[in-house]
Amino acid sequence: MQINYSFIIPHKNCPDLLQRCVGSIPERDDVQVIIVDDNSDDGKKPALKEHKNLQVILLDATQSKGAGRARNVGLKHAEGKWLVFADSDDYYMTGFLEVLDKYVDANVEVIYFNNNFVDGDTGNILPMLSIQKRINCYDGSKLMTDKLKYLTKVPWNKMVLHDIVKQHNIRFEEVPNGNDILFSLSVGHYAKNIVVEKTPLYVYCRNTNSILTSSLSVSGALCKLEHRMKLNDLYDSIGYPQWKVSGISIILLYTKKVGIKFLWFVIKNIPNLLYHKSDWTKMIFSQC
Repeated sequence: MQINYSFIIPHKNCPDLLQRCVGSIPERDDVQVIIVDDNSDDGKKPALKEHKNLQVILLDATQSKGAGRARNVGLKHAEGKWLVFADSDDYYMTGFLEVLDKYVDANVEVIYFNNNFVDGDTGNILPMLSIQKRINCYDGSKLMTDKLKYLTKVPWNKMVLHDIVKQHNIRFEEVPNGNDILFSLSVGHYAKNIVVEKTPLYVYCRNTNSILTSSLSVSGALCKLEHRMKLNDLYDSIGYPQWKVSGISIILLYTKKVGIKFLWFVIKNIPNLLYHKSDWTKMIFSQC
């Protein structure tokens, strides 16, 4: 039977939450689930109950390079017509796949869908994220479409046609932070037709013990600054300078979070940051 969906889930050190995530995905012949474990500690590697069409790939220390590398490994093994991405500490809403089934044969490249945002410890609903607001307010206009395409920087709220990823060789960056930004913007940019599903299908959790909430390092903060500079350049190039965020404000924010040593790293690396600030713009538009 044809595989319609390939779910790609990077994992590190949260096997119980991973089991919840995988358990929320229906076992069907047309569903492939790919878990890529990013060198989890002993005793914290995936120990999953049997699930149809499940593949677990274990990366060792020599292969480990964060969630971006893990997702790229998952892409190499994906067989589905559609790609769907999840974080291992999140999960899907009951009945979500029946909603996505409506779009399996649709003439579109990306389906953006809504989510709930909850406290992972209490289950309480948290205030809406900007992603949710963009989905809820979507009216089909060019402005709202561009906001979805260029302001939505995560992969987990979309279903992506595998062919568009293969055609444009779209991959995740293998960097300490924000590995998914370029991937998300690229699939949005190359998608000629999109669909917006306002029904919440995914549950995004704020987990206090998650690897995602770990403290920010100097290198991680520098990576975030570099991403902001690249985003600013991209937004200038597509005619939305109002979406830019001041680099100075980012430097001040991360200096407060990381410490004064961050300023020294910025000063040392500013020539390199300026040299690479247009990389994403060149990369995204290179195949147009």
